[in-house]
Amino acid sequence: MRYSRPALAAAVLIGATAVAIGGSIGTASAASRSLALTSLADMVVDGTHDRLFISDQTAGTILATDYEGNELGRFTDLPGVRGLALSDDSNTLYAAVYGSRAIVTFSTSTLTETKRLPLGDAVHPGDVTVAGGRLWFGYDANTDYIDGNFGSVEESTGTVHLHQLETNEFYHNPPSMHSTPAAPGVLILGEEGISSGKAKAYDVSGGDEVRTATGAVHGTDNWDFAFSPDGTQLIRLGGGVWTAPISDLAFTQNLPDYLGTTLDVAADGRLALAGDTVQVYEPGSSTPEWTVDLPSGPARNGLVWEPGADRLFAVTQYWDGRVTEFNLHSITEPAPSPSPSVSTSTPVKGYPAVTVTAPQYAVAFKPLTVTGRITLVPAGTELTVSRIEPGSPTGSAGTTVGTVKTAADGSFSLADTPGVAGDTTYTVSHAAGEYAAASGSAQVTVYLPTPSLTLSPKNGSVYNYGTTITITAKLGATYSNRVVEIWADPWDSQPNKLLKKAAVDSKGNLSTTLKLTRNTDILAKFAGDARNNARVDSIVAYTRVTIATKVSGHVKTKKIGANKYYVFKNSAKRSRNFDVTMTRHPSRMFRVTLQQYSGGKWKTVQAQLMPADNDGSTRLFLSGKWKAGAKLRMRPDYIKRTYGENNNYPTNGTWVYLTFIK
Repeated sequence: MRYSRPALAAAVLIGATAVAIGGSIGTASAASRSLALTSLADMVVDGTHDRLFISDQTAGTILATDYEGNELGRFTDLPGVRGLALSDDSNTLYAAVYGSRAIVTFSTSTLTETKRLPLGDAVHPGDVTVAGGRLWFGYDANTDYIDGNFGSVEESTGTVHLHQLETNEFYHNPPSMHSTPAAPGVLILGEEGISSGKAKAYDVSGGDEVRTATGAVHGTDNWDFAFSPDGTQLIRLGGGVWTAPISDLAFTQNLPDYLGTTLDVAADGRLALAGDTVQVYEPGSSTPEWTVDLPSGPARNGLVWEPGADRLFAVTQYWDGRVTEFNLHSITEPAPSPSPSVSTSTPVKGYPAVTVTAPQYAVAFKPLTVTGRITLVPAGTELTVSRIEPGSPTGSAGTTVGTVKTAADGSFSLADTPGVAGDTTYTVSHAAGEYAAASGSAQVTVYLPTPSLTLSPKNGSVYNYGTTITITAKLGATYSNRVVEIWADPWDSQPNKLLKKAAVDSKGNLSTTLKLTRNTDILAKFAGDARNNARVDSIVAYTRVTIATKVSGHVKTKKIGANKYYVFKNSAKRSRNFDVTMTRHPSRMFRVTLQQYSGGKWKTVQAQLMPADNDGSTRLFLSGKWKAGAKLRMRPDYIKRTYGENNNYPTNGTWVYLTFIK
């Protein structure tokens, strides 16, 4: 996924459980900005030009922004774009463009496309990285669920090398590719998003790959992989955090209870994990040094450190009832000595002064901690803590949530659990007595928690026409409502269809089936309850068309080499008919390619778009006189077009071979 991602050192996280304790040690601040995205496949940060690049697989674009989320540019015509990587000098961005079967390169300084490196008709890349002086990519042939493999391409010449896994080994999908400048000759192949996957290590320092280790990662979905800063360890996230030496890939579980989907590690060894919250661990620590609660959970692959580890970027994904909203959060770590977020008292000589500190963000129905300090008063002085929240009467002092007594240095601390979403103000007051009255306040933005909701199968999977798939929605912990809806939205004029609405089972799962005839958006919806926001997750299931060609007018068939040839008379008066049958749809067109074998190669003679009849059948005929022995072949393809309908996935027909006699 992300090139040059140093990660956790070997000594970090030794057998302890991570506990989210937002703000108890430190709470980060986060500035937010809305992003014009429809999906997030991968994200990389360019520290040289202070830019972020985010691939939008659904839209077929790459968004370029500055560190504040302001759009700087957008790369287009990238159907199904997925994995991204940067060159060593950060001057080139590489993108794996699944639908174009190519690696596409861009200038990060001028924000322009510079080159397309085609990989082959049956090579659909899902990820890319740089190792051993070559671009490496994981791909599949778009034929079934077990055809994942890997290859490399020489950027200077465009020469493609397709490498083979060992006999009886396979990846279910394009493997994720990982490398690091700390170990420039090491390439890691990962398997993400499924259980019972695998990781493989290769030495590519000599150009070709030599396998050095294989590690089984069974028992839970694997979501992310990364290197240690020195390149000797591999970290993976899935059902916990695991660490393994590159030399043997024997994984040891470090955080068994962490259920996030994305990790990134700074060059100084700090580990960032993203799930319902973002947690950051200092090297050698097994509990989070600081946390941040965002309005919704970060999108998968939507977490990355700025080079130099000054800040952390997280992209959250939230459904507002109409569309999915994506927001960039630029997260900075807490200051060593927290300053008050708001203070309403002004120090006056001889009078107490109160400062109050509270988390910038908090989640309703989860504890938070209010801390602070008062000057001048003796130890044990009692202070009153009150809370004004949405719904509190106008002008009221709010609800008293408790009293605290000061320590010898005037400090105080009180835990509270807010129960209402919105801006909430905590005020700590000292009543007039021997010392003058004083108070201080801090504001917290409280969000209702958004439960996790995920869909399977994997987003972007491609199926044959008429395939029936099983769809499973998985809902995380909620307060009272356990009902989920599963909807299908075909890419045509058909209306959205509710497939199933029911309570999830004891494991949080709800399943149903769907027969595919079109590319289809599939949505899972949770309406929320008294203590949880609504949540929607979506995937797209791509669907091929059926294409068949029936030949008539030939005098016989014969086999030449490995192919069956239809033999025609070379008289132009004799009909040579090709009846193409394709999944029907109004305004459907397809491309017909005619090639002739000449000079030892197949060369294109003609390629043109043809309209498909409304009943799905179209008759083509071949005209002209051809020399006896001439070899031709034709193929109808359903292709993605810039106009008209695109309701199915690009599908290649089968070559029909023909030759001629006198």
